[in-house]
Amino acid sequence: MGFILEKDVTSQILQFESFSNFYYREYAPRKKTTPINWFLDPIRCYASNLYAYQGEDSRTGDPVIGLRCLPATYDEAFMVAHEMEHVFRKLDKLSLLIRPKHAEVEHSVETLKDLALRIGSMFDDPIIDPILQNQYMFDIAYHYSEDINRSLEILNNSLGKPQTDIDILKYIIYYTTRLLQYDSIRDPSALRKWQDYRKILRSKLGQITKPGEELYRVIKENGYDTPKKQRQIFNKIADIYTINGVKLGNLLELLNL
Repeated sequence: MGFILEKDVTSQILQFESFSNFYYREYAPRKKTTPINWFLDPIRCYASNLYAYQGEDSRTGDPVIGLRCLPATYDEAFMVAHEMEHVFRKLDKLSLLIRPKHAEVEHSVETLKDLALRIGSMFDDPIIDPILQNQYMFDIAYHYSEDINRSLEILNNSLGKPQTDIDILKYIIYYTTRLLQYDSIRDPSALRKWQDYRKILRSKLGQITKPGEELYRVIKENGYDTPKKQRQIFNKIADIYTINGVKLGNLLELLNL
């Protein structure tokens, strides 16, 4: 675990045309002024069920992308590009910056940071993926299908339904994010697989799917394509949801008001 060289990150995935085009068009012009630091962090990635995540170096404020392992497959190339696009949106001030106010409930600051990251991704993921699909020809339907396979494995191995308020909210955010992402999918096979997966989730996790679908409707009605609209939705979420009796708005705050 630790910082790694960019050449080690890209050595096996620049072979994929979609990633190569994305890398040289999107990142190369920015690299001199805002290089990304790369970090091998399997412990956090496994704990959060992520392949990659993005954030900032606590010492310098420079962008950092953490990885579960060095990318080699097409699916991993997509996930690296996805996190890079998150970094670019932050640099261009197109993303909400959410952070914990303090940890007054039975959860660490890191747990609340993870929740804040997931809420921000709920807004940005459905914007980022169509960019990667339409401009760089990434096959996001394939990636989403692979994600369903991984999620089903986790669901089948799960010991039960989420019990804590924070775990329930994370599941709601996850499900809402997927609903928004699948609005961009037109592949019939991928859509059938998604509908089958939704049926399973509804049967096993009704406490998640119903509020997730309600949140999806709120987001679609409000819109989420600008930071202003995203702030409006965040304020609604912050007022509705609670963790151990504490409103989310008392636990998380927006930095770019």
